[in-house]
Amino acid sequence: MYKNILSFYRINDWVKSIGFCILGLTATKFLQIINPFLFFIGILQSCFLFSFLFSLNDFFDYIIHKEKNFIGKIIDKSILSKNFVLLLCFLPLLPSITILYLNSSESYLITLLLFIILSISYSLPKIRLRDIPIIDVICNVLFFSLIFLQSYFFVNDIIIPKVYFLLFWIVLYSFSHEILHQISHFEMDKRSGRTSTTILLGKKESIVLFKYSLLLPVLGILFYFLFHGFEVFVGVMILFALMRFFYVLKLNEKSDFKKLRNKLGGILEGGLYLILNILEF
Repeated sequence: MYKNILSFYRINDWVKSIGFCILGLTATKFLQIINPFLFFIGILQSCFLFSFLFSLNDFFDYIIHKEKNFIGKIIDKSILSKNFVLLLCFLPLLPSITILYLNSSESYLITLLLFIILSISYSLPKIRLRDIPIIDVICNVLFFSLIFLQSYFFVNDIIIPKVYFLLFWIVLYSFSHEILHQISHFEMDKRSGRTSTTILLGKKESIVLFKYSLLLPVLGILFYFLFHGFEVFVGVMILFALMRFFYVLKLNEKSDFKKLRNKLGGILEGGLYLILNILEF
């Protein structure tokens, strides 16, 4: 049962991205959070949103492209009906909306609704933003950005300058991550007839773009450094960005990009940022 839930909502695929949620919750000093309980609920909220996004995407990937995934297997074997599976995809939104009882501020509500609307538009037939080159990358950048912002507004009302830097870093980082994601699905997308951004560019060109896009966050971090001076978390982010860049330099078309994708995620920055805030660096 536990493994079925993990597979249905693709928890193993998005759990590393909880780092973006942690960055939002701890953008101000961790000890300034009024109630530690809110920190836990803020993380839980992102888990609900990611579960909704990933399961809904898998459902329509199967319906439209007959993609072989866990949800498709459930429907093919008549374990559950299509309508009931779709209901399960939307199920995480129920506790997600309930959490509004704890925070119904305008900024939080807007970022939450934008995430839900974008998630539906990304997967839904006829609209299906996922199948439009360039737009598919922009959508994924927005997903991570909105997770960060809704997490921030869950415990804060006013935007501080550091938030703009973190948001800029997330935009640049998530761009690289989405290119890698699409490269890992390149052959499958090609067989299904889907025209993603990487299909449009070509695999070799996409690999080059991915490698050097990893340096973009460094430029953003240095920009922050010029205007605000050095802070420990700035050094941490530069370190991880450079480590990722040198780690992928030798990649070629035969590399295992799916395995690499599972190794990369924002959880490292999020976790360390949390620790630094607790220690008041």
